[in-house]
Amino acid sequence: MRINAVFAIVCFILAIPVFPSASYCLSDGTGAEAFAYIMEKDGSGRKLHPIQERHKVYNEAWLQNILRTRPEILPIADIDPDCWPMIPIGYEVSTDSGRNRIDNLFISHTGRVILVETKLWQNPEAKRKVVAQVIEYASSLSEWTYDELNLAAKKYLKKYEGVDSDLADWVEKQLGPPEGGKPSFIEKVTENLRAGRLLTMVVSDKIRSPVFKMAEYLNKYPNLGIQFALIELKGYWIKTGADWPLLIVPRIAIIKPCKPCEIKSNGITEEEFWELVKENAPNSHQKAKGVFDYYEEKEGIKIVIPGKYGKTLHAKLTIPQDERKQVSAFYVDKKAKLWVCPNVIAGSLATLTGFDSDTIKDYDKKMREIMKMPDERIKLSCHIDEVDIDQFKSAVDEFIRRIQSAGKTSE
Repeated sequence: MRINAVFAIVCFILAIPVFPSASYCLSDGTGAEAFAYIMEKDGSGRKLHPIQERHKVYNEAWLQNILRTRPEILPIADIDPDCWPMIPIGYEVSTDSGRNRIDNLFISHTGRVILVETKLWQNPEAKRKVVAQVIEYASSLSEWTYDELNLAAKKYLKKYEGVDSDLADWVEKQLGPPEGGKPSFIEKVTENLRAGRLLTMVVSDKIRSPVFKMAEYLNKYPNLGIQFALIELKGYWIKTGADWPLLIVPRIAIIKPCKPCEIKSNGITEEEFWELVKENAPNSHQKAKGVFDYYEEKEGIKIVIPGKYGKTLHAKLTIPQDERKQVSAFYVDKKAKLWVCPNVIAGSLATLTGFDSDTIKDYDKKMREIMKMPDERIKLSCHIDEVDIDQFKSAVDEFIRRIQSAGKTSE
């Protein structure tokens, strides 16, 4: 089950206390190195030594394959929740008649395309032209049709997954039926490609000042709605005198939208959202609203409409260990369908002190039973009329209680 891969990575990261991310002090390379530690409950432990570029423990091909097989190692949900969960649909994908190749290509349940360029710091391109390169790839990709993307995905699936499947069918199999069905999914992908609405990332073992400066290259493409991110995957040796296994810690170095293409919220209010639910699901409107009215009175819960288009209403839980952080306990769409994303919650809580992964595992298990979702589904969804509301609220209440109790314990 995909959620298990997320928890495996969570368990690794839990060995590290929260320390200031070096991603925000990489501008000149003169700052003190921040180390990771494996700590015991009594305060004993040991420092982990970071892998330096001169050690050459792994190469770019290894890093590309890790991202292909373990996409959850990338903090996509923190960059743009609309792009998570995502699944791989391309590896060394040719563009511009084969002259250039995109290292890794992914797609989300919402039809967002994500492309990733990997570069080790020892590679001179990591210092000079990698940002320009990935944006040029995005520019080329924006000229593709859905059929071209579908063809690339089919080649990937046949070679690496051993299946003969269209893109929309594969997304439905891996992530569940998309909102509006496959025709709507194809339309969204087509619209995103045409608008250049892509998430592009450079992933490296170390990121420094020149790459930050190259991010200004984005401004050369005012016609694209590109969102750009720099991700550092810092490697540490776990065992003394042994190259393997490694601890890989992801850090977001920078998130930069294409400035001319920033899309402001349409300003929809909660009242307007419920009017849309009433219009789309008149017989379910009151039941859905009643659930949110119940949680609006709960301590630590805030009802918000996130994102750019006001398509969903979220019950967000404030995390006691870090009151700046909120996670969506659940949300509802305009057709009165309830959604729960345990893996996104797990990724958001992974680095917090006192986090117990069993809390998410139990929440995931209960919600799958209540919403009758199979193990392979990542996003859990069910129309509110098909849900036992008392059971649903009981599961949410228990989840909230455990998260808030963990916060009080950590204090």
